[in-house]
Amino acid sequence: SHRCGVSSRPVLPVPPSLLALLTTIPVGVLQPVAPPAQRQDDAAIERILDNMYLERRTLFEDAWFAAEQAGRDRARELLLSRGAAGLPALYSVPALALGEAHALLLAPVSTTGRSIATRLAESIDLQVMPGAFTSGQSERGEHMIVRVLPAYTRAVRGPLPSEFQLTLIWVAPDGREIRAQREPIAMGAMRLPGFEMYFRAPASPVGTWRLVPEVAIGEEAGRGVGVPVESVQDLWPRFDAIMDAQVVGERTQAFRERISRMLERGERDPGQPGIGELLQPDGVERMWIPAPCSIAPEDSRTFALEPPEVARIVVVSSAGVENPLWSLQGRTGQAWQSLSSEHSAMVVVTSRALRGSVGPGLFELLDALDDAHPEAPITLLVRGSQCSKLSIALGRRRGEVLPFDELVQDTVLFGEGGPRRMFDFPTLVFEPLEDREGTEVLEEGLVWVTRTDPPHISSLELPGVIGSWWSGEFTGDGR
Repeated sequence: SHRCGVSSRPVLPVPPSLLALLTTIPVGVLQPVAPPAQRQDDAAIERILDNMYLERRTLFEDAWFAAEQAGRDRARELLLSRGAAGLPALYSVPALALGEAHALLLAPVSTTGRSIATRLAESIDLQVMPGAFTSGQSERGEHMIVRVLPAYTRAVRGPLPSEFQLTLIWVAPDGREIRAQREPIAMGAMRLPGFEMYFRAPASPVGTWRLVPEVAIGEEAGRGVGVPVESVQDLWPRFDAIMDAQVVGERTQAFRERISRMLERGERDPGQPGIGELLQPDGVERMWIPAPCSIAPEDSRTFALEPPEVARIVVVSSAGVENPLWSLQGRTGQAWQSLSSEHSAMVVVTSRALRGSVGPGLFELLDALDDAHPEAPITLLVRGSQCSKLSIALGRRRGEVLPFDELVQDTVLFGEGGPRRMFDFPTLVFEPLEDREGTEVLEEGLVWVTRTDPPHISSLELPGVIGSWWSGEFTGDGR
């Protein structure tokens, strides 16, 4: 059987690269206490926390578009207040702040009364193993393990108790609730890599349940964010058939590895269809596997959407802002895909730094793209504090031939008035969190587009804005 992961007890270390998004305190505070011999796959815990953060951000997006204007205004003011800490705080919003903004979107009236129990519950992620269970109508479902991951508990503001009750609750597709487990938890256990709890799956027909953590401190109780867990017909025979089949090709091998992580290790992946869908006969075709950039296929920091004929290239730089793959998922991914299709544009997303300390940097990537597609103009998109870093780097290269043709700057100007043109190439300045929305051609080659929404909400519009810029809708001369 391939179900060895169900009974394992993985000890999961902390990836420093994610702590900046999960919490606002120094990395060392959350380092695990397990001795080095116990530590296992760093990449696994990074994927788990990475996917948790993306799920929380997607929940915020969903709530934003469903909220009344009053809720949006409250959330916007909260996120705008982070600007006091500078551009990085606006463009890399930690999960704690996303949770607070999400609560303001959902609240019927303005409130600052979220309890410590609720904030503590929201700081928890649940890694359910296996990641799905067998559907059936038996009285008791199969055994399961959950690793409770205190993703950013130490960043929760307010007095934390020495002990609390943690309840795990199954919520059925129809809203029905079943208690899975309840245990007293010492606060000392609330540090990564977390701890395990044991319970049974509910008896259920095919469908998606949610497992929700609930924290009780005295008479006060609060719920966190539930994680999806599917009930799947003939789960293990279908999975075993996939794992026992003869492997054909790299995509099939990647499919097996991905679905094994999702099912055996409980690694959720919001960029993929559900486990039940992936276990269909054509599951390998349904799985999304990000394509590496053809000119840098071994670069794990660079991916691309590549049309059959490349008429234009846009390079989305996410260094210091977010995982580059997030630009190709969800609403943002759909927007970039539309731009790619409508303009025959190659969309490259990368987390390379301007100058790579290890391996080639962003300028080397731009040079390689220019060599591979010399007739295709290159548009470079930078965000937040990258804009000033790029300006400094370009200032040192005055008089040189630059490895791109036009620039898009997604940045907040903090009331400086309008942007100033600093270089000879065409520039589009896209500014979120402004007091008004509009488009101005400030001078030849400089367009200023303003939006009132927070950066990662307004950036959903950015691919469409770039397409309009290329088409000449702002200046009357198609690019």
